[in-house]
Amino acid sequence: MNYRCHGAISIFALSMLLGTHFVSAEDVIIVPTIRQTESKGLGYEHGYTTLEVFAFPEPYSDEFIPFVDLLGHHFDNGRWAADIGIGSRYFYSKWDMAFGGNVYYDYRESKHGIFQQIGVGAELLTECFNITINGYIPVDNGFGRNETRIFDNFIGNYIITQHNQHVSMSGMDAEVEAILYRKGFFEFWGAAGVYYLTDSRNFFSQQQSCTGGEFRLEADFGEYIAIEALCTTDKIFHTRVQGRISLTVPFDVFIPGTWDYCSRECQDCCWLERMYMRQPRRHEIIPINRHCCYTTNY
Repeated sequence: MNYRCHGAISIFALSMLLGTHFVSAEDVIIVPTIRQTESKGLGYEHGYTTLEVFAFPEPYSDEFIPFVDLLGHHFDNGRWAADIGIGSRYFYSKWDMAFGGNVYYDYRESKHGIFQQIGVGAELLTECFNITINGYIPVDNGFGRNETRIFDNFIGNYIITQHNQHVSMSGMDAEVEAILYRKGFFEFWGAAGVYYLTDSRNFFSQQQSCTGGEFRLEADFGEYIAIEALCTTDKIFHTRVQGRISLTVPFDVFIPGTWDYCSRECQDCCWLERMYMRQPRRHEIIPINRHCCYTTNY
């Protein structure tokens, strides 16, 4: 096991340690989720499996409710990634909506190096639609290892040198999702958004950036199963389509009947509990782009 794998495991272990400390208080709900994402996505070429632990205290209206979000990802090619997030949501009963903010530390290893970034986000949540905005900033210089290839199989003393550099991309995204159909425990959501990615370090004196669109359909079967179809399109990564299935088993660790709040206060409206269980929408995998440059001796 190489040092990069050790680094990913250490970060995930720290995430679990922080989560254990967070849930040591009473009235805390833990929402563990396991999901599988198939096909390549925005800045990565393989699908991956995710284990997520989302924890927050028992929610009440007109109060700030903090949360901790811990994620570990294992790519189909054996690489690792992780996210550690903290945030808070405030449900304003007069307007029947919630406002939230969050900060995440994101980690990703690849055969080209280790990449890290800080993400910040804001969200507006209602019964029928949600709005999220996120920004992403690399922690270090964002460069992977430089790969060099020399081509000298020419007549004469001619040489072409190829330089390849993998770089993490900073940027931001925004999404609006709305309920398209709801009946009983079944909900069907549709979402559309935009994103902007850029290599702000101007590698080889050449800044690469793109603006793209993303679209998502999600079918929720109660609080337990979600099936998603995702599509992104831009000029660098082109069009990429993914499928995702999630299994969630929410439980209150300490006090049975925590979710009675819904029936007590909202009567037959249970969207408040579902809203607090909904993890922040963001790009959880750091996008990496490959830059290529050639130099010659002629």
